[in-house]
Amino acid sequence: MLLGTWQVDLRPAPDSAPYYKDFVVTSVQENSFEGTFYDSTISEARINKDWGKLRIAFTTADSSG
Repeated sequence: MLLGTWQVDLRPAPDSAPYYKDFVVTSVQENSFEGTFYDSTISEARINKDWGKLRIAFTTADSSG
């Protein structure tokens, strides 16, 4: 379900031009995953399915979250 390459639109406002970056998930464990985003390795990845929808959290090399 989460594995694969996803396009994330990072535009700052709905009327801005699309600004796509690849979010790549290479493996999924029970409550975490591995991959890359914005050309950086994902770390501290967490998966939460407890709120009725899939939610994720992670950091990248610049630790911006």
